[in-house]
Amino acid sequence: MISKQKNSLFSLVQKSKSFLSVSKYRLLETINEKESMNYGLPELINLYVHKHKVDSIVSNMKDQIGKNKYDKKKYEKHIKGLYGHIKIKIIKTEEDAVSDPAHHYFQKEGKLIRPLINFSLAELLFATQYGKKTFKRSDTYAKQKDWASIIEILHISSLVHDDILDKAPTRRGLKSTHEVYGTKNACFGADFMMGRGVQKISDLEEPNLFQVYATIMDNLTSGEYIQAKKNKDYENIEALLRDYIIKSYYKTGSLISNSCRGVCLIAKEDHAIQKAAFKFGQHIGIAFQLIDDILDYTRTSQELGKEALSDLKEGVVTGPILFAIQEMKNRGENSSDLNTLIKICNLEDKSNFDIKMAAKILNQTNGIEKTRWLAYLHAQKCLEYLETILRSKNLTKDHPKIKEPFENLTALIFHVLFRQN
Repeated sequence: MISKQKNSLFSLVQKSKSFLSVSKYRLLETINEKESMNYGLPELINLYVHKHKVDSIVSNMKDQIGKNKYDKKKYEKHIKGLYGHIKIKIIKTEEDAVSDPAHHYFQKEGKLIRPLINFSLAELLFATQYGKKTFKRSDTYAKQKDWASIIEILHISSLVHDDILDKAPTRRGLKSTHEVYGTKNACFGADFMMGRGVQKISDLEEPNLFQVYATIMDNLTSGEYIQAKKNKDYENIEALLRDYIIKSYYKTGSLISNSCRGVCLIAKEDHAIQKAAFKFGQHIGIAFQLIDDILDYTRTSQELGKEALSDLKEGVVTGPILFAIQEMKNRGENSSDLNTLIKICNLEDKSNFDIKMAAKILNQTNGIEKTRWLAYLHAQKCLEYLETILRSKNLTKDHPKIKEPFENLTALIFHVLFRQN
């Protein structure tokens, strides 16, 4: 076994050296990820002044839903068998102590939003280059499938670590990995998956993907650190809202935005297209997390596949509560409800009564609606960056060769916004 591992490592190193020597490797140009993070916050912090602008965007988004309905069957051709591909081709190992925890969350498919976005964007870019040729039969399809798999593996490994830190008992309707295999073996399984992801990148013959992968890893760690901070200054609620969006980007948006950039690298797109795709991914990633945070307060444990109201129980204060506090402060209130809500947020151990009280106070405010509006604002930017990609290629969204993949991708944006779990 050790000999096989040494040979595998030697092969990986040799491939990497070969890529670096023949590809005229250059570091990727930096994309400013912070310029989009506070998008929409000024409108919502001073909602009643800007309400007409927010309402206009929400109305526009809802008008487009009927035109681009999400149809899962259109995407099954790409994601069908993806977990089987991951388990057999990428994370298979003879070491049971590593294999079992690594495979645990792959027993049950999640939402698969990340690979869906990858495949849909890749298909759109393919159509801009080659028209109506079948993407699935193209030379780049296998590489895009592997890249989508690598991103899903990294996502799953981050969930294992998250569940350990949050002491979460369930995930996807299953007992969490550390509950089944213990913390040590769960960590081994998660780290093994991350390593196999890096190893698989070497097969894609695009060395810049290593840089993209490393950026995602760095951002995931930064996001977890921001979330873990205990001392929060609720007197400066606007700063907390900005930190919340930064955390949401690092923990969720970065994986999607950088994944979209990877799709462009495999498709051999230039920096302008990479930047537009990155920004598209950044905004849809933040919107996805905002909706996730809403669902934690509006759906049951059975619907979510994990414990409802778990964020606040675990000390994670998200958009709905932060906007509720900000709204009460903006109204000049110094009420018992405001003081009670802040007190509950600061408690180290929260009882079920505390959580129910916080939810009751939340429902008397527009905290959930403000979070939803912010998700709509980010989704609107997604559409704008998709159209930027088309303009860069002198195409419109109604052009026959890209009309269908464009509509599929916009339907996916609406699915992110209006999903129920």
